[in-house]
Amino acid sequence: MNQMRLLAIVLLAGCFPGGGLLDTPAAEPSPRIAAALKTAQDAAQPERDRVNAVRRLGRGDYDTVSATLFQLLAPAQPDPLRIEAVRALEELAQPRAVAPLLHGWTNCSAPIKQQVLHSLTSHRELAGEFVAQLERGTLPLAEVDAGARQRLAVFPDEAIAAKAAKIFERQPYLDARAALQRFRPALALKGDAARGKEVFKERTCVNCHRIGDEGHFVGADLFTIKDMARDELLQQIVAPNLFFMPTFQAFVAETPDGELLEGVVAGTTETTVTIRQALGIDRVFNKTSLKRLKGLNVSLMPEGLLEGLAPQQVADLLEFIRSLRGF
Repeated sequence: MNQMRLLAIVLLAGCFPGGGLLDTPAAEPSPRIAAALKTAQDAAQPERDRVNAVRRLGRGDYDTVSATLFQLLAPAQPDPLRIEAVRALEELAQPRAVAPLLHGWTNCSAPIKQQVLHSLTSHRELAGEFVAQLERGTLPLAEVDAGARQRLAVFPDEAIAAKAAKIFERQPYLDARAALQRFRPALALKGDAARGKEVFKERTCVNCHRIGDEGHFVGADLFTIKDMARDELLQQIVAPNLFFMPTFQAFVAETPDGELLEGVVAGTTETTVTIRQALGIDRVFNKTSLKRLKGLNVSLMPEGLLEGLAPQQVADLLEFIRSLRGF
C-alpha cells in the first residue's frame, strides 16, 4: 500500500468524520493478528479489550494492519483507542505513516496531537520523515511543542537534529504568556468538580497523575498543588515549562540497540538508573549500558493540554483539582 493510498484512508476514516475501510489488498494475517483486527474494530467489545487488541497490532505487518489503525483514529472512537492506534503505528515505525498522521491533524484532539508528536520524534525511522514534512509545510511549526523540539534537538542522528534546528529557527516556542491570556477568562467562572473530573480523564491526565484508585504516579502529586491559587494552578497547566521542579524534567535515554525512551529519572543507584515513563512504566538500566541519558530542560508535562477546551471546561478542571481533598 503506497503513501497516497494511506493518505486517502486517513482522509476518509482517520481524524476526519465519516468514511470507512477501503478495500485494499494485504497479506493474509496470522490468526493472532486476525483476532486482534476483529476485536479492535468491534464497537460492541469492552474498550479495554479493544485497546489491548490495538496494542497487539503494533507487532503485526504494516500493510496488513495500517488501514485498520488509521480507521481507529476517527473522532467517533474513544481517545484511549485512538492514542493506542498512534502508538501501534509508532511501533511499526514505517515512514509512510507520517504524512497521513499529519494530514488529519486539525481534527484531532489535544491528547491525540501530543501522542502523534511524541511518536514522530522518538524513532529514527519516523523522525527523519517528520522533519521532511515540516520542511514541506505539512504542519505549522507553531503546532510543534517544546518537548518535541527538544527531542529533535538532541536526536541521535546528527543530520536530523541539524535539519530540525534550522527549521525551528524560523518559529519561536509557544508564547506561554499569550496562551495564559487566552484561558484567563476561565478564572471568572464557577467550576463544577464532577464535570472537571471528566475533563481530567478525557485529557489523559491520569497517564501521569493519580486520583483515588485511578491513574499513575509520574508527575506532581495533585494533593500538593490543590491549595494553589486558581491563577497559579492555571499557569502550571497552560505553561508547564515556565517553572518546573527538576524532579519532573523530561529525560531521553538511548539504549544500546538504539531505542529512545522518554520519562523522568525516578531513582538511581551507583550502577543503575530508573526511567519512569507515562502510565507509570519503570525501566531500569545499567548506567554503563546506556548510550546516552540527556535532560531535555522541559517538563515531562506537555504543552497544549487545554487547547480546544471552552472556558467553562477549564474552570471545571480547576475546580476538580482543587476539590481533591475528598479523594
